[in-house]
Amino acid sequence: MVSDLDSKMDILINDDNREFYENSRKFPYLCVLLKIPEEQWRPLVTIQDELLRIDRRQMNCPPSYFHISLKEIGGLGSYVNKNDLPKIKIAIEKVADMNAGFRVDFGELKIFPSVIYLSVRDGVNAIRKIHLDLIRELGAFAVKGPFEGPDMIPHLTLLLFKTRDVEPLLRHVQRMKPLEELSMSVGEITLVRSHSYRLFGSNEERNIVNEEMASFRLRDRN
Repeated sequence: MVSDLDSKMDILINDDNREFYENSRKFPYLCVLLKIPEEQWRPLVTIQDELLRIDRRQMNCPPSYFHISLKEIGGLGSYVNKNDLPKIKIAIEKVADMNAGFRVDFGELKIFPSVIYLSVRDGVNAIRKIHLDLIRELGAFAVKGPFEGPDMIPHLTLLLFKTRDVEPLLRHVQRMKPLEELSMSVGEITLVRSHSYRLFGSNEERNIVNEEMASFRLRDRN
């Protein structure tokens, strides 16, 4: 079922966020995230293909972009001072040392006003803990995002809306079964430099939206 929102939601399309995407040309956006391993891409692409058969006007996320966001930091060169990058990396490494590896089990397809996403069924608490630890340790080095805090919703974005008339998609999502067998092991968190404008570019550009800057290994599970 569609959580949080219903078919009468106020849809937000890519053009509504055009300024954010355009700013990433000059100021790539820093974010800490969980990367999705390549062996998990195929079932996700299969879902995207099914959704696009319903409405090909919408925009799929390239597999190399698949991720679960942990904490937004901000535009490099605008909010984030390049000279502070070493301190930012130290803070992220400290958080990684505080948290053990865990598993993520995915669940239902759900909808935010701007995207269709895959929800997290198991691993939510571990993700939220890392998220809150990052908020605390990064402090003023990171922007305060509109959807962060103890109730943040871990998710993997699959499709972005380019039009507002998406009712057939919403109805289809309601009928789709959860992906109960899709899971992954999490052993590290990653700092990336995101050039979001590339989502609208060539296939080559779409495959290099997120550029990895550093990865930080979590503690081994007991």
